[in-house]
Amino acid sequence: MAQKSHVIESRQREARHQQYLSAPSLEEEFPTIKEVVVELRFVDPDDKNHPSPHKRIFVSDMQAFFEFQCPIKDCSNGGFSLSETIMDGLSRRKGEMNGKMSCDGKWSRDKGPAQCCGLELHYHVSAIKKSKAAA
Repeated sequence: MAQKSHVIESRQREARHQQYLSAPSLEEEFPTIKEVVVELRFVDPDDKNHPSPHKRIFVSDMQAFFEFQCPIKDCSNGGFSLSETIMDGLSRRKGEMNGKMSCDGKWSRDKGPAQCCGLELHYHVSAIKKSKAAA
């Protein structure tokens, strides 16, 4: 089995970090939003992996960067980009958003050749507005 290229991983990590640094804060983009709560639940179509669900809370002074890595340990080049979806929803003043998407990364199942990961992310996003007094 071929080893992952650590040079490529390093470049991807650096590119992701630069995207994070260049993202505006929630306060800059959406001054009326107090926090954004993103709930993540994962479903493996093959029912072999059962990553734990989790919740991320983004407060107004945090970067509006909603990219999440695939929780499958050996998945390469995978993950879930919710930035466009969430930013668009917040722009349209949606208080809640739901959806699902699949990981496009690659990993070797059962020591075989690398295949599409396919892990499904089911997400729920809630935007909590600032009180009138705080705004």
